[in-house]
Amino acid sequence: VYVLAPDADQIWRYVPQGDAYPQPPEPYFAEAPPVSLATGLDMAIDGNVYVLFEGGQILKFHSGQLAPFEVRGLPDGLEGAVALVADPRGEGDFLYVADRGGSRCRGRVVALASDGQFRHQLCAEGAFDDLEALAFDLPAGRLFVVSRGRLYVARLP
Repeated sequence: VYVLAPDADQIWRYVPQGDAYPQPPEPYFAEAPPVSLATGLDMAIDGNVYVLFEGGQILKFHSGQLAPFEVRGLPDGLEGAVALVADPRGEGDFLYVADRGGSRCRGRVVALASDGQFRHQLCAEGAFDDLEALAFDLPAGRLFVVSRGRLYVARLP
């Protein structure tokens, strides 16, 4: 279990022992992180750790080190990004981002490859105007989106 702690400028990692987490967390970053996490909004893990920051920047870390990642090919940047999710098993090559911005598609879920290449987006004008959270079930092919306190379910492409 990983916990983003922007106020502590750290990501805490809880190591399981059997079916419990009896020990205090250990720091993900052995030294101070290469960038401040103070404006970190959300985090996703697929073997790598992705951190979403205010303003839509996403940074990728591997073993506590900054890894190459650049969002490319995306229509309208990620200025209103609020949440992201990845397959924690590392089996999917997608990172999904909930984005309230976008001039052509206000309120959308953006699918990026694990290297940042834009793949596609799901727009739902009106329904996604106040995006809050994302989750998905890759084996069932379902994406779950929370907006305005409502849960929406969509088929993954």
